[in-house]
Order: sequence, then structure tokens, then C-alpha cells
Amino acid sequence: MYFKMDNLNYRITDSDVMMEYINNKIRMYIEIRAEATDETEDFDMRKIRLYHHNGFSTDAAKPSELTGKTFVWECEENEEGDDAGYVYVGYHDPVSEGTIEVLAVTAEDITLRWHGIGCGLAFDTEFTAKLPEEDIYTINGWESLLMPIGEDATLELLNFPEYEEKREAVCESHKWETFHAVLKFKVRYQEKDYFGEVVYTNGKINFETYFDAACPLEVRSTGCGWDPAFGHIDFSFSVRTRV
Repeated sequence: MYFKMDNLNYRITDSDVMMEYINNKIRMYIEIRAEATDETEDFDMRKIRLYHHNGFSTDAAKPSELTGKTFVWECEENEEGDDAGYVYVGYHDPVSEGTIEVLAVTAEDITLRWHGIGCGLAFDTEFTAKLPEEDIYTINGWESLLMPIGEDATLELLNFPEYEEKREAVCESHKWETFHAVLKFKVRYQEKDYFGEVVYTNGKINFETYFDAACPLEVRSTGCGWDPAFGHIDFSFSVRTRV
């Protein structure tokens, strides 16, 4: 594992990979932090952060399908509109061109190589990160009320029209703190139904998830996003097997 930038060698101090499932396809998010092991008089070059916080589409339905895939950016955005990432060297700057290669995927880890240009400097790194312990699934309520959450389960929004009515009312009034709503959902897992709800109080960012503890899956809301202009009313849920 290594990290190089502008002919300097770095030690990777932290690496993280997150995966979000949208329409049953993985969107991947990456972050690497590194510290220089070579001497440098440039204080800003002593610590580097390379990240892909907006994520990028992979067209893979599960992590094993990522093995051998290569994602190329010839400029700051690709044809899908996904940015090439960002690098922080004293300031945040877009990666102007880059390539991400998935070298290996195991049951627990993923190994990536990411090389390109950021801040006008060439970088090259290879690293291994743990696969996420929980999966994030996102559904657009304007497109569908049902989505798969793994191989044996689905999640269905049960009262989206009621939620949408309250969302529209608060958008018209602009009194965001008056948003109080309950989003009900059902998880069907191994032919059994389990019910839950997300309770929003004083705004969409203040919420609690209540879900049937008898379900072998632990399901909780991680938030919602409203972007009607682009046709998105998104709900995200983390899903993991109970231990």
C-alpha cells in the first residue's frame, strides 16, 4: 500500500469506502488520508486528503461485481455527471483527471488504486479498506415505493402520499421547524412482514426510526433529501444483520 504525490512518499493513516445502493446499483464513496514520510519544507504538503464525497456510479449490484472494474475521468466530470473527486493540500481542489481501479474484493475488504491529477500535481495511491458493515439503500418516492434491500428482502413505503402532503405544506410556508410527519414502511424478509416508521419532529433532519425488533435485519433511516426540481424525494436506510 502506498501514496505518492509530486514525487513525495506518504504513509496512509486512514482509508474508508462507503457504498450506497440506488436502484439496486452501488454508488461508491472513498476517502484517504495520508502523512508525508519524506522531508518537505511545504507545510501544506505534509498532510493530504483525497476524497470522493459525492460518490460515483459503478453499475454493480453487489461488491463482488466490482472486481476488475475501472472508472476513468478525463476531466472534472464524467459522462454520467459524477465528479472526479477532490484533494485537500492546504485547500480543497477538484481532481482534474483520474482513474480508479478495483484490484480485488473479498468478503471483508476492497483494494483500490486511484491515480490522477489534483491541485496541478500527479498522485498515485493503492490501498485496502474494510467493506462497510452496513449497506445504505436509497429510494426515490416519486419513482417507486418498493425497493430490494439485499437478496432476500424488500422495503416498501406505506404512506408516501400523506408524507408528501406535509412536505408540500412546509415548502409553501417555509416554516421548516413546523414539519412533523410519520413515514411508515414495511420490510419483507424471508416471506415475513415487519413494520416500522420514521418519526420527524421540528424538521426533516430531526427523526427517529422505530422498527420491529423481531426482524433479523436492523433497519434505520439515515435521512431524506428533497429536490423536487430534479424529481427526487429520496429516503435512505441502513440495513445490517442483527448480531
